[in-house]
Amino acid sequence: PVYARCARPGGELNLQARLKTMMTPRSVKSVVLGVAVASLALLGHTDILSNASSVFNDKDVMARWSSVLSGATRQAIPVTIIDIDDATLARAGATDRTPRNLIADLTRLAAAKNARGIVLDLDTSRAGQNLAADAALVDLVASYPQSAPLLMYARRFVDGDGKQPATELDLTPLPSILDDSAANKPNVLSVSSVAPLDGDRVIRRWQLSQTICDGAKSASYASPQLVALALHERGAAARASIDQFLQVRTAQRCANGSQSANWPRNPDMSASIWFLFGANAADAPLTMVEQSGARTPLVRHIPAHTLLSQDGSVAPARIISDQIFAGRLIVIGSSHLDSFDTHVTPLGPMPGAFIIANSIASAPATLSAAHIPSFVRTLIAMAIFAGLAFMTRPLRALVAGVLVISVMMVLLALLGRIMAPSSALTIALTSTALLALFAGLKSLYEIGEAWSQIGWRAILKHPPEPKPAPEAPASVLKESDA
Repeated sequence: PVYARCARPGGELNLQARLKTMMTPRSVKSVVLGVAVASLALLGHTDILSNASSVFNDKDVMARWSSVLSGATRQAIPVTIIDIDDATLARAGATDRTPRNLIADLTRLAAAKNARGIVLDLDTSRAGQNLAADAALVDLVASYPQSAPLLMYARRFVDGDGKQPATELDLTPLPSILDDSAANKPNVLSVSSVAPLDGDRVIRRWQLSQTICDGAKSASYASPQLVALALHERGAAARASIDQFLQVRTAQRCANGSQSANWPRNPDMSASIWFLFGANAADAPLTMVEQSGARTPLVRHIPAHTLLSQDGSVAPARIISDQIFAGRLIVIGSSHLDSFDTHVTPLGPMPGAFIIANSIASAPATLSAAHIPSFVRTLIAMAIFAGLAFMTRPLRALVAGVLVISVMMVLLALLGRIMAPSSALTIALTSTALLALFAGLKSLYEIGEAWSQIGWRAILKHPPEPKPAPEAPASVLKESDA
């Protein structure tokens, strides 16, 4: 019976020959590889496979590679994060809100320690629980000396309600309790720390400025990274450079102005944020940068409770190290559970202060690079795609993939030195997307070409060869054909 089932109609085939036909070298190879992969699963090593495959398909992984290869840390701005965490609230005797008198004292400390600039990342659009604490913060701004470092306070933006013009991101700015005391202060500036969300609700980009068009009240708000770059590059002329940029931006948005600002070199309005450290910066590899001819950590994460005395007040400046503040951008923000300021990033959930610190640290790599128009970036991506398509045309998929990745790593390193890392990443992602689309369309064309000959079997990986057309009998051949 076994022999009968293995025999072919119209001819005889013994069982041994049939088994040899079934167990071809290709099928044996597939069985061996399948057993190897199944063994990894049984041994609990499937994470290795999933992590390896995600490396080649994850946009965020490509961004991290790009930040390393294209030099996102070149000329980076050293940042110190003063973190109002849960331990700080407990030490200060607070319940669920950041005490604003504590913010005022920490700001005085940073100013006394010669910080390059200070960012207050807290919501001041409404009064706090303690009016005396509010008054302490307002008095700080009102009496802020002109010799102190530039102070930025973040303005809150909410969804536009249609009653007044909104900004680029369809957001409306709210007034702050600090606005009156900050008026006519040359070294106090209201900033916008809003970042656009991608389709998956992840923050990957910044918004360089926010403009609201409302007739005579039209105005633009700089982002912390723009202000930080001005302090880094312009020094004493930072405020003048910022004001000139904001005036030009308001004219462009609200009056169709054609004038362009002469600074920054690359005014990329929505560049990628290079996340150089995560929410727990202390666990990240220590990255050192140059500052005033010396090496210094790129980021310092200081829990605010380490700067407090036993009674909950800020310790005297004389007993606190200058290295925490001197020459650095200081970001004062909250990470305690009731701050409601945690956002999703490529490195996981992260408080807003850490996102601001990341964008400030890498601002020179983006805004100081050569400005490449979008059309030119597209042409470069198309040229790279054409080269990759030509090189990978005769190669197998695995070899072609390794070649594409190797070329991309080299291009990210080269292009990132010429243009902004975000522009280099955009070119790399565009060219690989074009290559993937080209490969898909080519495969569809080949399937369609073979469908007319072998039908649905054209979708198989190894379709059978089409049968040759039968030869005409000799009896029907014409004499001329013969």
